[in-house]
Amino acid sequence: MHLILSDGEGRRTEAIVLAFSTDRMRISIPDCEDSIELKLEQERWISDAGAVFEIEAVITGSDASSWFRHAVPAAQAAAASRDR
Repeated sequence: MHLILSDGEGRRTEAIVLAFSTDRMRISIPDCEDSIELKLEQERWISDAGAVFEIEAVITGSDASSWFRHAVPAAQAAAASRDR
């Protein structure tokens, strides 16, 4: 699953979700050597370093709305179903 994130300064970046639960996720960002853990606090995704991220888009092959029920992406795109 891919995400498009924006930080507090409005910069956007793509990320790949490596693992997730309802209140935590581990992501990989291109050109970053280490993965980043984000946790959900007061409806905001915050890194261990204190950076706040907003999920702008969730791009997946299936409906991910139940996985991110506390996140309201600005846009959500779904890949075409394999059954079509």
